[in-house]
Amino acid sequence: MNGGRWESRAMLFRMLARGLTCPDKDMCEAIADGSFAVEAQGLFGAGAGSHENGQDFEELLEELARTAETPGLLETLRREYTRLFTAPQGALIPIWETIFLDPDKTQNEFGAILIRSREAADARSRYEAASVSMATRESADHMRIECEFTGYLCQRVQLAANESERDSWAEHLDGFVSVHLDRWFKPFFDTLATCARHPFYRAVAVLGQLVDVGKLRK
Repeated sequence: MNGGRWESRAMLFRMLARGLTCPDKDMCEAIADGSFAVEAQGLFGAGAGSHENGQDFEELLEELARTAETPGLLETLRREYTRLFTAPQGALIPIWETIFLDPDKTQNEFGAILIRSREAADARSRYEAASVSMATRESADHMRIECEFTGYLCQRVQLAANESERDSWAEHLDGFVSVHLDRWFKPFFDTLATCARHPFYRAVAVLGQLVDVGKLRK
């Protein structure tokens, strides 16, 4: 098993999780100092980005760098994040698996279903089975959390001390991908590529589109 490939996958999923976190000052600093662009460019190459669109991605990162020179970057990113993912009146791309897959099923007789949804409950149980505890009260089926967990599992496959341990972590990964990411990962990032206006989220969409979740399966 190619350890370098698993390391690249782990890094890519961590980057996606970071890109789907509500923007903060650290993210703005990473855009301003160029470190986000450097990491994104490296992941694009390692993630089998086709070379015919490599120039387009470079130009997208250059466009992103120019946004750091304009005032109010943090506020701009937060407005775009809200518009895309969490706007109370019709987010373009619901960032929770439950709502993304069934946008009309936002309530039940007990109120909001996110925390108690079947998808969230299953995701949480898989985190716990892998000895991962959530450090947030966010619903467990948030795409950021699912990406973070997938990156963690990829890293554990990479760092496994022996074949038995590697198979055990690969089984965790296979089960999580088959029940969760297979259902909504690709359409989520395809929709993001269509809807995103800001170059930051367009770059995140491109990185997400590099992922073939089928290759994470056993």
